[in-house]
Order: sequence, then C-alpha cells, then structure tokens
Amino acid sequence: ARYFRGWPGLTTELVHKHISINSTTIMGHMQQTRQGTRSTKAHNSKESLPLIANNAKTHFIFMSIANVTDKIATDQTGRFPYTSSLGSKYVMIIYVVDCNAILAESLKSKSEHDMVKAYTKVYNFLQAKGFQPKLHKLDNKTS
Repeated sequence: ARYFRGWPGLTTELVHKHISINSTTIMGHMQQTRQGTRSTKAHNSKESLPLIANNAKTHFIFMSIANVTDKIATDQTGRFPYTSSLGSKYVMIIYVVDCNAILAESLKSKSEHDMVKAYTKVYNFLQAKGFQPKLHKLDNKTS
C-alpha cells in the first residue's frame, strides 16, 4: 500500500500479522437515545387529587404588582486558588440595582458568621450613603 512508503521495513503483511481486524461494534452509539422505547398510544387515565374542604376549586385569582425600589442582589464566588494576604478565600458580590453599583466584600470562609459579618458591613455602608435596601435577591446554591 502507498501509505507505508514513508516507513522503511513496514509492509502490508507485517501490519496484518500484528493488527487483527475485529468484528463490527457499536463504537459509542450506545449513548444515543434508543428508538421504540416510548409508547405512542394515548393515555386515557385522568387521575386527579381528591378535593378536600381546604382544596375547593374557585375562580379567584390574586395578583399584585408592586414597583419595588431599593433592591440588592448578592452572590458568593467559589473558592479562589490562592489565599489573599489577609486570609480571604472567597468574595461576596453585591449588586445595588437602583445605584447601578457593584460592591465586593472579602470572606475568609463561607461560614454563617463570616457571611453575616460581610453582609452587615455592606448594609451599614449603604445606609451611611442614604440607601435603605428593601428587597434582597439571593442566588441560593443547593449543591
């Protein structure tokens, strides 16, 4: 074969001697969704929760629109690869919506004590500047 020309001493016979041709396999196609596993028949079972005294159906809808000002949002970063000279490993990021300001406060750990301390420091700073936060949007992590 022509593609063996660059390798002296390598012949087609040597390749076939040491490399066997295996039978065909699925080669990673198992990660695709299998066909024919879901039924195409319609399900007619209409199971509903039993109605109890406190779960009566009504046509009442309650909606309230409020223009909330004085909003802040916070998020905690992941651990940085290096500890700062003051011993901080994390940063709390605070976004003040009405002022369009982004503030940052360093944290030594993600313990409740350190997070409350950082939040209180930022809250007092905002109050000193005449800003009273009324709504705090959290980015809660579950993992």
